Amino acid sequence: MSEQAAMDLSNLGTALQAELTSSKPMRVAAYLRVSTVRQADGEVSLPSQQHQIEAFCKSRNWEIVSVFVDAGASGTNPTRTELTRMLDLACSSERPFDAIIVHSYSRLYRDLIGMETAAKRMLEVGVDLVSATQPSGSDPTQQLVRQMLALFDQHVSVENAKNVTRAMRENAQQGFWNGSPPPLGYKAVAAEQRGAKIKKVLAIDEVEADTVRLIFDLYLNGDVTTGTPPLGVTAVAAWLNRHGYQTRKGSKFSVGPTHKLLTNPIYTGRGRYSIRNSARGGKHPKDEIIEFAVPPIIKQTQFEAAQQKLSDHNPRVTPPRVVTGPVLLTGLATCEHCGGGMTMSTGTSKSGKVYTYYACANRAQKGTSVCKGNRVAMPYLDSIILEAVLNRILPPDRIDRLLQKLIARRTEFAGNVDTRLNDLRSERSKVEAAINNLYQLAETGGLGIDEGLSARIQNLRTQKTKLDSTIKRILAKAAPLGQIHSEKVAAFSRTLKDKLSYGDPALRRNYLRTVVGRVIVGDKRILIIGSTHNLHRSIIEGTFSANGVHSFVQKWRALRDSNS
Repeated sequence: MSEQAAMDLSNLGTALQAELTSSKPMRVAAYLRVSTVRQADGEVSLPSQQHQIEAFCKSRNWEIVSVFVDAGASGTNPTRTELTRMLDLACSSERPFDAIIVHSYSRLYRDLIGMETAAKRMLEVGVDLVSATQPSGSDPTQQLVRQMLALFDQHVSVENAKNVTRAMRENAQQGFWNGSPPPLGYKAVAAEQRGAKIKKVLAIDEVEADTVRLIFDLYLNGDVTTGTPPLGVTAVAAWLNRHGYQTRKGSKFSVGPTHKLLTNPIYTGRGRYSIRNSARGGKHPKDEIIEFAVPPIIKQTQFEAAQQKLSDHNPRVTPPRVVTGPVLLTGLATCEHCGGGMTMSTGTSKSGKVYTYYACANRAQKGTSVCKGNRVAMPYLDSIILEAVLNRILPPDRIDRLLQKLIARRTEFAGNVDTRLNDLRSERSKVEAAINNLYQLAETGGLGIDEGLSARIQNLRTQKTKLDSTIKRILAKAAPLGQIHSEKVAAFSRTLKDKLSYGDPALRRNYLRTVVGRVIVGDKRILIIGSTHNLHRSIIEGTFSANGVHSFVQKWRALRDSNS
């Protein structure tokens, strides 16, 4: 071998030198990747990458023994499944291949540190990195070229990410949807075309939207078709699963997704973009979150009621001992300034007398930077709340006015559901027709009976069950409540007044929850909020709250100055 040939050979990698001095073809592993941001990457498709790699290897008589593909994976992600498996195999004792070939180095990594870490690791085990479209080798000059290419790829990746983020934020600011699967209850529909881009907005998916409305209804009001009281998050998920409801992916409902749905403001018409920071984890600051309008599925008052109930039932806010303790308003009283619960605190005078107060728990636990707080003498607040309930809420004529308003709202709702019921019944007829068509095709031999057909029929049956349930629920909500005889109202008023005034002190809070859902304590006013729906049910059933279950829909309010 001439001196010049020896010099040229020394510039090649270890595996390439071995291939030139051996009669056996070099074994190579091909690695293919496309990114999750194709619209900005301008990258070559997987088939095109594979075609160019195969042509490159064929011209050199190299044998491709393995192909590793990461589809939809970012080049800045070092934990890609197939990349990790390929590098681990290269370092194993089996040595299944002599080199790794890619269309370009950017397919391996789009950051310099990741690229050079992998290159060093492969150098140590004698496996070469080869690009089908760029200079390859292990001499210092070629290493410098590879490093410069990696640095440029990193710069391009950062700039692409910035441009994509900027474009997507602008898209959201204009009210368009950015392409991820929309929340349950919505679908993305084409709104306009700008060049090659189809701009989409969210529209209500009426079938799924009924499930969303049902979830809020079960959580706030319970199952009106059976008279079941308001459910907790876990019970809502169990109810949905028991009645055949499924998530969009066909899975059963669980606590996490149900809770997430109940806390998503998009259902009130407030879409949000850029909530989470995908690069660093956690959430973006509020001033970086973009809000845009979408069609609402529920009313703002329903959403606020759900948030309040979630807050009140949060074990971190209202521990179990609060629910079962002897204090009248603990678990009911909240601070007007921060919305946090007010719990019992004590103080001692100079004479040694102990005083009890309701104090804002947020201020007591987290300081004045969180809430300036409220502190009200416990006997004083207890007495004015009881006085307001006894004299301003429970008089029979006041109860009668509250019930008349509830009946009027129910009548108004009933007058507005005809169109919705017609749509649901039409959809149910289509589903029934589809089921019958499938059966007829199977009976006449036009369609083979297999697992796919059975799954299709079962899916249609599930849709029909959901539609039947929705129709039944709407009819139940629209059904007239009917008048309650004045004697029954008077008896209810008399009995509850007696229990609040003279009943067992340990049970008074449970009795109070029959008509009071929340007490908001401010500097100059106290707001008492209750559920007319619960009040109506208690009178009809002749029962009083015994478990603290309460709701905040269809509310009545009684105002009282705290200084009166």
